[in-house]
Amino acid sequence: MIHKILVIDDAPEALELMKSMLEGAGHDVMVAKSGEEGLVQAKTRNPSLVVLDVLMPGMNGFLFMKEMKRETATKDIPILVVTARAQMEDSFRAIGIDSFLSKPLDADKFLAEANRLIKRDEASREISEDQRQAENRREKILAEIDFGDEDFSATLANKALIYGHDSQVLVEMEKYLKSKDCHVVVIKEIEHILPVVDKLEPNLILLQLARDAEVPVDDIVFSVTTFVQKKAREFDMDFDNVEIVLFKVEEEIAGVDSIGEEVADTENILQRCYDCWDVRYLGMYNPVSFQIKIKKYLL
Repeated sequence: MIHKILVIDDAPEALELMKSMLEGAGHDVMVAKSGEEGLVQAKTRNPSLVVLDVLMPGMNGFLFMKEMKRETATKDIPILVVTARAQMEDSFRAIGIDSFLSKPLDADKFLAEANRLIKRDEASREISEDQRQAENRREKILAEIDFGDEDFSATLANKALIYGHDSQVLVEMEKYLKSKDCHVVVIKEIEHILPVVDKLEPNLILLQLARDAEVPVDDIVFSVTTFVQKKAREFDMDFDNVEIVLFKVEEEIAGVDSIGEEVADTENILQRCYDCWDVRYLGMYNPVSFQIKIKKYLL
């Protein structure tokens, strides 16, 4: 893959030498004879790497660096400083350069360092693109979900996420929880769970336990708990009060043997959930028992 490299140096001989070495390695090289000219090219051409001299009239290497780091479009472009002033390395390291080489340049070392920085930049751009796509998916999902009219971030003590497949049960749960001044978001798509947890920050998460679910509920519990713990570490938040509560919906079971298998399967699933988090289990859903049992998990 051909990469664009911007070389900035006011000395024509040095500029031509570095250009020749980089082009010989297969790169597309742009040149600038001043910091001002280089800054324009960096903003408009989006190079994978900038090779920068220090001592130039007008905008020198230090000023160029500061301008690059100030602009959103250029702040992440790696910069390789090349200069005859080896004693300046510490000063440049202090303002955030990516690498430093002293002149006269060793061709092998120069090309190796340029390639290293380019590969690092590629990896960083791939991560940024993945993050951008993930954020786009998240925003699309959140746009499809009804979060209600309330300002759930401030007005209600209880915020609940309900995930399941039985529409009637979900409606009944939602109605009761709302009667207890709980902000409720109901979802039926598994890919909606983490974006809603992220935005709503619920203190109560109700998940339907189904034996033949495409994604086992213990996998969902693991994903949710891993996510909230990561978020807690990153933002110094307290998620100790998050209750994850499981419930079952009555399913048609054929024969005594099937009943025994159903009980054993449920116990196995619950144990895997307990291994992830201190989950609660309400048992088979019933409107009356639900209203009694769920009260202890509300703030």
